[in-house]
Amino acid sequence: HLRIIVERAEADPVEAIGWLDGISDTKRRGQATAQVAVQWYRRDPVAATQWLSTMPRGSNRDDAISQLAGAWGNPTPQQTALIASIGDQQKRGEAKARQIFAVMRSDPERASVMLRDNDISEKQRAEIEEIIERRDSGF
Repeated sequence: HLRIIVERAEADPVEAIGWLDGISDTKRRGQATAQVAVQWYRRDPVAATQWLSTMPRGSNRDDAISQLAGAWGNPTPQQTALIASIGDQQKRGEAKARQIFAVMRSDPERASVMLRDNDISEKQRAEIEEIIERRDSGF
């Protein structure tokens, strides 16, 4: 089912959404929801972000937002709010770390500020700081 839904999402993300409820396994539904979000975001970032905003809170929504956070290299306030709304603390930290990595590609100084101002785990913070240091030193 997952492969079919991903293929449908590439062609018509709105149609693929209708298939998500047919997945009984919670983990697979979360994976499929994230993949639909990614495919839709590639086609229409505004519509995909709006869809995420209207999804009911829960694991599927959290998975989709977390997955997309890495694509938000210059996050809008709405995207930042979506990440902050992730209910699972670990997923929220992972999403914030992905977002910081995405920002780092285009604006390392802003990424450093985000790193200081985010409530991510110390392990994630240390990993990101190490990458920033290597990048700053030319490695």
